Amino acid sequence: MHVVFRESHGLEETETPTDLGQSPADLVVLSFSDSDLGAFAAGWHRGGGPEGRMPTLRLANLTALKHPLSVDTYVEQTLEGAKGILIRLLGGVPYWSYGLQQVLALAQTKGIALAVLPADGREDTRLDDYSTLPVSTLRRLAHLCDTGGEVAAQAALAQTAQAQTAQAQVEPAISAEERAMVEWLGEREDDMLALLERVTNINSGSLNRAGLEAVAAVFDEELRELGFTTSRLPGELIEMPSCPGSDYSIDLSDHLLARRPGDGKRLLLMGHIDTVFPPESPFQTFHREGDTIRGPGVADMKGGIVVMLYALKALQAAGALDAAAFTVLLNSDEEMGSLSSRKHLEEEALGHDWGLVFESSGNDTMTRRRKGLGQARLVIHGRAAHSGGAHEEGLSAIKELAYKIVEIESMTDYETGLTVNVGVINGGEARNTISPCAEALIDLRYPQPEQGIAAAARWEEIFGQVYSYPVDGGITSESYVNLHRPPKIPTAESDYLLEKAIAIGRLLGQDIGITDSGGGTDGSLTQAVGLPTIDSLGIAGSGAHSNREQARASSLVERAALSAVLMHRLARQ
Repeated sequence: MHVVFRESHGLEETETPTDLGQSPADLVVLSFSDSDLGAFAAGWHRGGGPEGRMPTLRLANLTALKHPLSVDTYVEQTLEGAKGILIRLLGGVPYWSYGLQQVLALAQTKGIALAVLPADGREDTRLDDYSTLPVSTLRRLAHLCDTGGEVAAQAALAQTAQAQTAQAQVEPAISAEERAMVEWLGEREDDMLALLERVTNINSGSLNRAGLEAVAAVFDEELRELGFTTSRLPGELIEMPSCPGSDYSIDLSDHLLARRPGDGKRLLLMGHIDTVFPPESPFQTFHREGDTIRGPGVADMKGGIVVMLYALKALQAAGALDAAAFTVLLNSDEEMGSLSSRKHLEEEALGHDWGLVFESSGNDTMTRRRKGLGQARLVIHGRAAHSGGAHEEGLSAIKELAYKIVEIESMTDYETGLTVNVGVINGGEARNTISPCAEALIDLRYPQPEQGIAAAARWEEIFGQVYSYPVDGGITSESYVNLHRPPKIPTAESDYLLEKAIAIGRLLGQDIGITDSGGGTDGSLTQAVGLPTIDSLGIAGSGAHSNREQARASSLVERAALSAVLMHRLARQ
């Protein structure tokens, strides 16, 4: 074992290239802290060193690797011969960005197990993009490293060594049958774009029943041509409390369900046909400029449904569609919180082995963890009166709502990740009239299920309390509260699915990262009832919910190829 210690040197003191002159080893550990490296040395000795069948080990302090030439020398002389590399990083990617890029390129080329972990005890998912190991393995290694001590260090070294062996077997090379599917898709980009343009130009805002049915009919026909039997699941009228003269009840459209029997695993494929753009929105049409396409729903998520359909078409072209039992559920109310389709999604989840959601893959990333979502509609009833001649006789609903908003907004806690937003308010009749009614629409995001339950209970307390008048003075309230999406909390099975998709992507030349999100998808619902679910399989895009929505046209074929290979392999497991 060779150790390079630089305890007293900062990065600014190592501008001159340094040849560390180390020979290769099975494992290499890099850290900014000599005490950190000392723990790994102790753990290695505790395991008996080479006599105890521990892998050969090299340790080096990253302060000796500031200069790019120092990095290049170390990569060439030491890291190229490694089987596993573990890096403990302070300060995130910017503190060693060149080194991370070079080491990741080497690891991907040589098949080296690479784990880049934060050294400050915090989870930094950006570092996952510079690692080659599964996210679940990275989290286990991070926990061991944060625990500290020679016992945990020994276990971390052993797991890194084991990960290299496992990594070599993560995904076999693309087979001839799979290559044929990929090539078939490569010739279908124009067809995919034509279908996406057709459905994008049909307005399917969440409350536009005619438009939603028109889009559903297009996808219904496509699925029936693939041998699916199709049906509709009923929507629902969701009644909401409202001030007199307004009606915020939601009349939700039917949902498209399609089934195709098969011999292997049962796959549930999910997408939504609704968008946030109503018929009167000025953002209505599909437009292409080079590799960029724009339009309502191109990313969120009509583009994803086109990816799904063509992945199925590729399987059919290869004669592989019978290898799995497929169910497709395209709902019409996802942008409203899946308020009527939730029960259908959860019911279908219980009868399947894997769940795949074709939401956008953003900037070539897949989402691992999502916050839970809640919503509330609050209506305050007061008493109208002339603001000049009978002010004392009035009870201002706006005034009471203002007090309640302060209480509601104070629930936000950035430390725990819980956020609350009063996003829409309305009330009053005239400048010179005490407001008889006021209403608000409220959003909630929460990382853990118990936080959502506690927040909903706190909402009910606030809604039921009167802050600006005597309790029995006549102010009343009505509310609708719904924790409509649970958090998507990773499991070993969902991490396996995510890591499998990313590994297949690498085989296809697609560099896909991992991220977490405060936004929800229907995959949160299916995973919460036990179905391992991956989302973000759709087109790469950005600007959702705005007139800046766009997507990368070439990613249609890329994601369809990845999805086809993924489904092909899941069917046989």
